[in-house]
Amino acid sequence: MEFKLLLESIEKYLLVVRRMVDSGIPKRRALKAAQRTWGLSNQEVQAIYRIVWPRMEALARAGKRAPTELLQGHDLIIDGYNVLVGLAALEQGEAVICDDGVVRDLRMSPKIEEDEVDTALELLVEYLEHVQPSSVKVLFDAPVSGSGELAATVERHLSEELDVPVKAAAVKGVDEKLVNFPGVPVTSDSGVIDRVPAFHDAVREVAVLREKEVWHPPSLPETGFVKAPVPEG
Repeated sequence: MEFKLLLESIEKYLLVVRRMVDSGIPKRRALKAAQRTWGLSNQEVQAIYRIVWPRMEALARAGKRAPTELLQGHDLIIDGYNVLVGLAALEQGEAVICDDGVVRDLRMSPKIEEDEVDTALELLVEYLEHVQPSSVKVLFDAPVSGSGELAATVERHLSEELDVPVKAAAVKGVDEKLVNFPGVPVTSDSGVIDRVPAFHDAVREVAVLREKEVWHPPSLPETGFVKAPVPEG
């Protein structure tokens, strides 16, 4: 489904699902109820899943977002596919600000398209020049096909553009390496964010630098009720 049509199709369900998860209903259960009630497609469900987060969870993540100054002059580790896909989506106007303040794409695939790599790398260089780390390591999930070739391309490009040591590699267990990194990982992956004391959102930072307009989901109304499907079980 085309991005703008996807946003239009899910907007009216976001408030309902958000109220459900804020009331304590697990998100997957709330989405299953919404899908049964309104016949949502898998793509619509996936989009809502990435956007909507319980309020307390969202506040906790917002408190972990590190200021750019904290990264300057330090080693930097980057969640390769996560960040490049997000930057490509941002450039195409297909990124959203989620309830936890993190900017994400709404794609079903973790891979970046071949014709998007150059643009994403341009934005990544701009981000790194702004952050000014002492070194850069970019990790890609080895099980994803083409990860080795992409890592080689990224390392070559960044090494040519930056005056700091650069290493890019396809490895197993990217999430664990991000979580165990002694500094601040660069990612929008909620599974990683919830396990680290601080993180940095490169896509959000570039959106600010370039003054990009990013779609934000509607907020809950101050008063009134939203009719929600009652989940079974």
